Amino acid sequence: MLDAQTIRVIKENDVALVPTFCALHGLIDNAAVLPTDVVERATQAAEKHHEGVRAAYKAGVRIAAGTDAGTPFNYHAGFAHELRYLSEIGLTREEALAAATRVAADVIGRPKAGRIAAGMWADLVLVDGDPTRDLGLMLKPKGVWIRGAPVGS
Repeated sequence: MLDAQTIRVIKENDVALVPTFCALHGLIDNAAVLPTDVVERATQAAEKHHEGVRAAYKAGVRIAAGTDAGTPFNYHAGFAHELRYLSEIGLTREEALAAATRVAADVIGRPKAGRIAAGMWADLVLVDGDPTRDLGLMLKPKGVWIRGAPVGS
């Protein structure tokens, strides 16, 4: 839960914020199979979390995408949902895509990842359309390459 003082400190120290919205939303989206009190707490926490991350974004805090995949109802294949949550708190679609690529690579110290350029690792996702217009396309990749090698072929 981010307050103004915490946001100021992380901004001053150039600490990246990785919201992991998917962790809480995994619980909220599966309310039918969870106890009511768990869903209520998750919903309240998500509202405060969204407010705090929105305030951090407006303050210019660096935001990277991550999901805490592996927590209940939060699967690696759903990573693209995090982009939607980032756009819902104010990031542009381009900023959400950068948070999942270039910014995330920078945060974990991987300068050859997250970019399309000569000498980079060629980690690519192919979608049928323009994800800067529709982030939902990222949920239906047509192809994936890791370091130039196709995945799943």
